[in-house]
Amino acid sequence: MQKIILLHLFLSVFLVLFGQIDEKKILLRQANQLTSRRKFERANKIYEDLLKKYPSDYQIAEKLIGNYIINSKISKADSLLKIKKIFFPKFNYSIKKIGIDLTKGNVKQAKKISDKYFKDFPGKINEYRNFALIFEMFHHYEYANELYKKARRISKDESLYSKELAGNYQNIKEYDNSIKEYINYLKKNKKYLHFIIGKFKNILKEDSSKITLMKKFLETSEDEILLELLALSLAHQNHITDAIEIYKKLQPNKLLLFADQLVAQNNYEIALQAYLDYSAIIKDTYKISDAKIKIAQLYILDKKYDLAQQYLIQVYNDKSLQSKRHRNRTNSGKMCREILGDLSIMNNESEETIVGYYRDAKKFALNLNEKYKLEFKIVHYLMMKGDYDRSRKSLMILMNQQEKGSSTYNLGSYYSYLLSIFTNDAAANSLLTEMIVNIPDNEIINDVLWISKLINNLDEELKETLFNALKQKELYHVPQAIETLTAEDIGNEELIFLALEWALQNHYHEYVKEIVERKFENNDFAEYMLLSKNQIEFPENYDVTKIEDFLKDHPSSVFAPSFRKLYQKVGKNE
Repeated sequence: MQKIILLHLFLSVFLVLFGQIDEKKILLRQANQLTSRRKFERANKIYEDLLKKYPSDYQIAEKLIGNYIINSKISKADSLLKIKKIFFPKFNYSIKKIGIDLTKGNVKQAKKISDKYFKDFPGKINEYRNFALIFEMFHHYEYANELYKKARRISKDESLYSKELAGNYQNIKEYDNSIKEYINYLKKNKKYLHFIIGKFKNILKEDSSKITLMKKFLETSEDEILLELLALSLAHQNHITDAIEIYKKLQPNKLLLFADQLVAQNNYEIALQAYLDYSAIIKDTYKISDAKIKIAQLYILDKKYDLAQQYLIQVYNDKSLQSKRHRNRTNSGKMCREILGDLSIMNNESEETIVGYYRDAKKFALNLNEKYKLEFKIVHYLMMKGDYDRSRKSLMILMNQQEKGSSTYNLGSYYSYLLSIFTNDAAANSLLTEMIVNIPDNEIINDVLWISKLINNLDEELKETLFNALKQKELYHVPQAIETLTAEDIGNEELIFLALEWALQNHYHEYVKEIVERKFENNDFAEYMLLSKNQIEFPENYDVTKIEDFLKDHPSSVFAPSFRKLYQKVGKNE
């Protein structure tokens, strides 16, 4: 009987205690959630009530003190910490007290507490970082670094806290030490290359002379990651040829990626050299052929068609690429034939030669989509040379094979629209509407809408001029197309504006410079010409005064944002 009574008493006490513990957890969770939602007053009321029930629970007091500090109630935080000091572990008390003293500006007192703690507990390596972070929050970077270096000496690990040290040295502009520590960090943390290059770029923006120090530390390294860090830093300082020399020592794919980046930055001349160096290093036939395609494309951008053709013919004649077994290893077999077809159009070669290249390219296509696009190129070519009957028949067959909404269907819709306007077909408007509905975000739409707008504004004679110029441009005879639209006897501002767009898109700067000097009655066109003039002349001959005057006189112009961007760019280079 006594055992049963004792058991009931034990269970009653346990249930009361369990209920209290459960209630404590629930209330703490509520207060924490309120704190995270920045509802501090309500959170603090719960913490205060909990402290009355659990006066020795330092964790509740710690959370309440933290909220007091956030809300600048420093006296209350300090007072509560003093009252509850006896319940706090030494580490937690010291951290909170340092935070309070630094907030109050008592830096010496904060450092004393830190020094005392590590005098008592010198071996607690991980805790040096926690203390340093508090001092960093208040921009006391030098003292934070003292703590990191103490931990490093005790641990005898010269790479310990290298990232933190580097960041603090950077904050106080001790760039030599910062660079050393970032390199130290990267040696053991290879995946942080792009993080470190971002830091190096910021240092070089502040002091470009530090590239010399980076070279001193890195150029004799045998570590590929460190050499790549140097190459990227050199490239950031526009020492591109030096960067390429370093990339040539690395894995070839890194040089290839760097060349691709140069192309993306429109740095075609040096990208070409990088591709040439890459193709000289690699041994893989398929990678060499891919590089030759890229080289040919850059020669075409530079209008050096003969050189482009030489590289394309090399790929075309490569027997190892013609085996059906190996065709899927590279797309260069298809691309070289397709580009040779384009070059044949530029060189006014026969239809048999041009179509032959496109048909031959189909044999090397990697999928049905690529084959359809080549067939569309043939249709497009026939249309642009004025063979509307054959292009219409081929287009109808091809469109019946396309899935509505696919990229090839959208391409076919565009060609159908062009054919309809060339032949004065009444279906043009419905085709335009269909395209706007089906592919509203496609870049093709911009061209289509501009062409349709022009057609509605031009008389029959000027419309014919537009069509002739469009055909010339689509057949890669861009200079002739520009000259057609800008001829003296034409004198239509909208056509001249279109000619400027074509000149800009195809890098014919001599035509751009000629067009932007013309006088325009249309204010929008005149403003755009001024913008284009400053853009193409930047940075050598930009006219800052004209940009300032434009922004002052036309703050609401549709071109004002572009002028502001240009002005910001100019300001950085003055």
